[in-house]
Amino acid sequence: MGQIVNQELIDDFKSFIESRKDSILSVAPSHISHERIVRLAINAVIKTPSLLECDRGSLYLAVLQAATLGLEPNGALGHCYILPFREKGKQTKTAMLMPGYQGYIELAYRSGLVRDIMAQVVLEGDEFDYELGSAPFIRHRLNEDNRGQSDEVRFAYMVANTLSGGKVIDVMTFSELEYNRSKSFAKDSPAWAQFPLEMYRKTVIRRGQKYLPRSPELSQLSSLDVAADKGDRSYQEFDFDQESIDQGELPEPQPKHGTNVLMSKMGIKTAAELADDNPDATPEERAARPRDDD
Repeated sequence: MGQIVNQELIDDFKSFIESRKDSILSVAPSHISHERIVRLAINAVIKTPSLLECDRGSLYLAVLQAATLGLEPNGALGHCYILPFREKGKQTKTAMLMPGYQGYIELAYRSGLVRDIMAQVVLEGDEFDYELGSAPFIRHRLNEDNRGQSDEVRFAYMVANTLSGGKVIDVMTFSELEYNRSKSFAKDSPAWAQFPLEMYRKTVIRRGQKYLPRSPELSQLSSLDVAADKGDRSYQEFDFDQESIDQGELPEPQPKHGTNVLMSKMGIKTAAELADDNPDATPEERAARPRDDD
């Protein structure tokens, strides 16, 4: 049985997000409107009412982080997901932004440096062969008769071709995939329970994308993903006063280690700042900016 949606709490959250319009617009790139971000945020709490049990600051920050990267949270595109977690020793839940593998793909294409990129899982019964090294290749023939009959995963892999002619291949065995999952703070989250194949794709694409020419946004997405996997909120903490939030008196956020401060410390600008600085900047110029070493 689904969770009961409290319309009063939904309306209160909508008013709260609407009141932060200026903050959201200051970080969001031009291709995604404030109205769409608000609509996606509202849909997220309708689909997952337990998000309303999270402290308001963490929920707002997750929305802000998605807006900064120009990704749609909890939408059909699968860019990223705002999920509730209960931390040990805390009464309230915490909302965290969890990137999806489609978010990595979207930002890779948006960088203008990648011609094509994909991630796939190999199931029992598929024909699969690969080789790494100086002449890497992957051959994968699906066993169509087995699709939908077996979810036994053998491998996950990523293949990407850059505009400069380079090729990046990465392959992970099932044991490697499960080891990464076992170390994740979110290993028992709904994402892993309901969509394991998509999570395996994300695991391999997150590792493989480190070898791609990356934009600042892709670097930031990876940093947030790694931090979320570790349950490390140092990337996500803002100086919010929960009592002020509850009373509707939230000031403009002053981040301790939040998205904009972290990007500033790394010499990385938000998508909106990049566009404001030089709307005619080439992909190569954007990629030349400093990036993290995750």
